[in-house]
Amino acid sequence: MKEQNAGYIRHRMGLAWEMSPGATFSAFHAFLEAGKLAGLRCTRCRKVYLPPRPVCGDCYMPLSEWFEVSDRGSVEGFTVSHHPILDPVTGSARPTPYASLLVRLDGASTSINHYLRGADPRTAAIGMRVRAVWREPRRTLMDLLGFEPTGGGEDAAFPRPLEAPDLKPAARVQVNLDIPFAYAVGRGGRWFCDGLRSGRILASRCGACAKTLVPCRSFCPSCFRRFAESDLREVGPGGAVAAAAGAPSPPLGLIRLDGADTLFVHHVRARRGVRVTALFKPTEERRGDPLDIEAFVPVEASA
Repeated sequence: MKEQNAGYIRHRMGLAWEMSPGATFSAFHAFLEAGKLAGLRCTRCRKVYLPPRPVCGDCYMPLSEWFEVSDRGSVEGFTVSHHPILDPVTGSARPTPYASLLVRLDGASTSINHYLRGADPRTAAIGMRVRAVWREPRRTLMDLLGFEPTGGGEDAAFPRPLEAPDLKPAARVQVNLDIPFAYAVGRGGRWFCDGLRSGRILASRCGACAKTLVPCRSFCPSCFRRFAESDLREVGPGGAVAAAAGAPSPPLGLIRLDGADTLFVHHVRARRGVRVTALFKPTEERRGDPLDIEAFVPVEASA
């Protein structure tokens, strides 16, 4: 879903990637799925790390002793914010005010950071008793939604020793995000997007330093000369792939467009060094944003 309105490109970006948790977090995830929060304890200094880590940060000892800690703890520090930020998981602005907490769970020697839930952020206080709120089923720390006040006392029975789980080969963790964003295109960006809507790739030609910059800009970053519409030049749509990444699909690449002095980032369906050309969407589907170009494809494939 894309639209351009009042100088903004609005778009929803679907991000999907896999993370390899390694042996330590594979065990942590196995405990988590079983309903237990597990940390690793140092045999020398007795510090219990949550989240777990393979080596003690103080003693440099390899860690192998698993201990269960409570999902309740105490607030060690907090910040109440009145400026909205984009939540990195949802992509939406977090309502203000909100409180970020530094929480030490009972039985742990380290603290974790997350948001206060289910209470007025202005009630946050050092020593406040809280408990973890989870999305079910629990699989990773991404399922920790925050902490809510309990008003209860300490859980004195933690930490509790755990037997290391029998692990299969470490499974990859799949993370899927759907993030909306609004990009302010600015004066140069509007020229560029208007060009894309008509099937052209526009650049700015600096008369002072003789550089042709794509996408077109409001001013030259080298000599700071302000550009006007008379400085616009059409480049491409052909060029050569200067570099390409392996993912996502199609992968991103750097394209040296014919007539341009700077590289252009977009999806490419070719390897480094191959001549490509822009594959535009049909005219009726163009919205005036960079995704009006589907990808850069080999010249012979576009014929």
